[in-house]
Amino acid sequence: MFVIKENAIPDLNTKNIDGKRHYLVPDPRSGEECALAYPSITTLLGWGSGAFLANWRKRIGEAEANKITRQAANRGTIVHKVVEDYITNKEDHLRDVMPTFVHDFNKFKTLIDKHLGSIHGIETALWSHKYHVAGRSDCIAEWDGELSIVDWKTSRKIKKRAWIENYFLQGTFYACAYNELTGENIKKLNIKMVPESEDPVVFTENIDDWKPILKDRVTKWYKEVKNLTIDI
Repeated sequence: MFVIKENAIPDLNTKNIDGKRHYLVPDPRSGEECALAYPSITTLLGWGSGAFLANWRKRIGEAEANKITRQAANRGTIVHKVVEDYITNKEDHLRDVMPTFVHDFNKFKTLIDKHLGSIHGIETALWSHKYHVAGRSDCIAEWDGELSIVDWKTSRKIKKRAWIENYFLQGTFYACAYNELTGENIKKLNIKMVPESEDPVVFTENIDDWKPILKDRVTKWYKEVKNLTIDI
C-alpha cells in the first residue's frame, strides 16, 4: 500500500483562449478564483514547434501522422490511468486493460515498487504568480526518499536527453510552483520513460540547473506572444 498525503492545493478550472488551454487561478490577494488566466506550461513550451510538426507530417503523410498521434495519445492516456490507479491502491487497476498496455504498465511497476515512497500529490493543479503560468503535475512523491517531481512518459522509442528539454522545463516549473504554493522545496525531477519494445529509462535532473532556462522561455513567450514584459 502506498501512503498518500493530502495537500491543501485546490483544483483549477480551465478555459480555452485563442485555442490554447489556460487555467483560471486564484486571486493572490483573496484566494478566490478570478478572471486571471495563466497559460498552461505545455502550451507555453509547445510554442514554436509548429514548423517541426508540419515538416514531420509532410514527410510521413497526413494519414500516417494522424494514426501515430492517435495511437500515442491513446496509449499514453490508458497507461497513465493504470499507473494512477495502482499508486492510489486500487485493487482492480488492471481490469479490462489490453495485454500490450499491461506490458507497458509492468515496466513502470518495476520502477515504482523499487523507488516510490509517500505520495504528496497526483494530477495536482499548480500555478505560479511569479511565472504567470499554470499546469497539472503527474505525481509529486518521495523517490528514493527525496521529495521529487515524478513524470510518467510513454514513447515509441527511447528519446535522447537532448531531445526532451521541454520535459525538464515542465518538471522544473511544477517544482517552482509547488514551492511557491506550499513552501516545500523540491530539488529533483525524475522522468520515467517507457518505450514500446525496450527497457524503461529514468532521467534524473537537478531542478536548479533548469531554472534559468525556464525563466528565459517564459519571459520570451510573454514578450513575443502576449506583448507583455514580466519580471521573474
